[in-house]
Amino acid sequence: MIRGAWSYWWPYTPDPRSAFTDLCNSVFRQGDFLWPRGKRPASVAALRKRADHLTETILDLKELGASRGPNVVSPLSADQLDALFGTAAPSREMVESQLQLLVQIRPRGEGGYLVTYEAGEPTELAFFGRSP
Repeated sequence: MIRGAWSYWWPYTPDPRSAFTDLCNSVFRQGDFLWPRGKRPASVAALRKRADHLTETILDLKELGASRGPNVVSPLSADQLDALFGTAAPSREMVESQLQLLVQIRPRGEGGYLVTYEAGEPTELAFFGRSP
């Protein structure tokens, strides 16, 4: 994987903003991020106020938005989905096979997400990106 790159799978919900928040809280609770020696912040919000250290996880991006931007996780467009997968409803296997490319289509400090499908039904949200 590319330095600073990350990816996560989260159970599908029609509300990607709540999924993003829940995922970030889960990563934080599990302590699955880089942090220098010393006391870790008490919350995701406190961690994000510390601009002096990157975790190299989704925690480094601050929000989920409708469009791309610094520190934003945003959806892939229908055109991007079609170009990458030949469908607007890719399976998890299809996404896993293109994960390296997905991480690279966004610059450092941005992330993306998409919905994966099985038998025509949404199953997961795939989040991916690179820390700043």
